[in-house]
Amino acid sequence: MTSKSFYHIMAYEVTKLVNGRPYRYRVHSERDPATGKVRNRWTYLGRADAAPAPAVAKPRRNAREALLAALERLLDRSDPNDVTASAVGIEAGLAHGTFYRYFRNQFDAIRALADRLRSARAAELGAIDAPAADAAAARAALRAWTGVLLSARTEHPGLIRALYALAAKDPEIRANVRERRETNARRLTVWLRDLAERDIIAQPAADAGPVLYTMLESIGRDAVAAGEPLAESMVTATIDLVERAVFGVLA
Repeated sequence: MTSKSFYHIMAYEVTKLVNGRPYRYRVHSERDPATGKVRNRWTYLGRADAAPAPAVAKPRRNAREALLAALERLLDRSDPNDVTASAVGIEAGLAHGTFYRYFRNQFDAIRALADRLRSARAAELGAIDAPAADAAAARAALRAWTGVLLSARTEHPGLIRALYALAAKDPEIRANVRERRETNARRLTVWLRDLAERDIIAQPAADAGPVLYTMLESIGRDAVAAGEPLAESMVTATIDLVERAVFGVLA
């Protein structure tokens, strides 16, 4: 007895009602080469009304950066007290609750935003850590360093305003601001002493570093507090003033 080989014609899915309930089947149509008749072979696939397994929402790989960018946009145009976790999520276009996957609260997110800015500018702020070769190199390094400090008030006014406002409320933010201030003042003091030891400038006063840094930090605070970035003309004038203070008055 010879076996028959059926020719496959097509396959498709259908839903059948059995006792009023839908069930899914896959139907394979085959043709008998001997008789030419078509027969259907049914394969049961499952209930048609069964709920599919819920998809697990995966956070976007760049969700944290999207949240930080959204936070900064909101800080630039809103009072920091009005910037909520929900508002940041909506601004970032992310699902409700995504904010809390990355940050404990608004303060934590603002600290993260400030840390990101400091990390991005760490190399530039370290420009005066290395001894300058001569007076010309020292002037250029000081001007660049001063410009980096002031640029935060021109490019990130909302963040700076938030740090000033929240330092009074959040001990961790207050400690971070104080640490940053002390680190930069100490950095400037050490650099000025090195210049004096090599006779590039006259011996500065003991508190020259902290005084100059405090002056830099206070420049533009009123503008930032009012929600305006520091004007570029003020930045240029301040850079000139600091250079004259170090190489003119102190020389």
